[in-house]
Amino acid sequence: MTVEQQSGWAILIVSLVVVLIASLALVVWDVSIDGAKAALFHIPRFALIIGLYVWLLRGGAAARWILVALLVFGGGAGLYGAFSGAARPILSAILGLLYLAPAALIATSSSVNAFLAHQQARAQRSSA
Repeated sequence: MTVEQQSGWAILIVSLVVVLIASLALVVWDVSIDGAKAALFHIPRFALIIGLYVWLLRGGAAARWILVALLVFGGGAGLYGAFSGAARPILSAILGLLYLAPAALIATSSSVNAFLAHQQARAQRSSA
């Protein structure tokens, strides 16, 4: 892998960690407000995030745009909550930004493009 491809891989890994930390913070927030049953709501979100990142790390171009769309939606919901009377508006805004920043990087990074092209070419070589 080239340096640019490795940078793309690193961006994806760091963004996964950021999104998982933000999601875990959201679980803690919900549990503190609604009790332990609120944590069950988040299990599908964690499964979806991890599944999309695995697909993305294997070169899935569609996973990239599905993930970006979901992160933008989640980030937008966080920012909306911050400005519409959420219980903890600063925390809501921070969590929203922690979803939007990885979405922007994944959507616009040439390093991510290079990594995905590398993974797709690798998959084609292995299937041939």
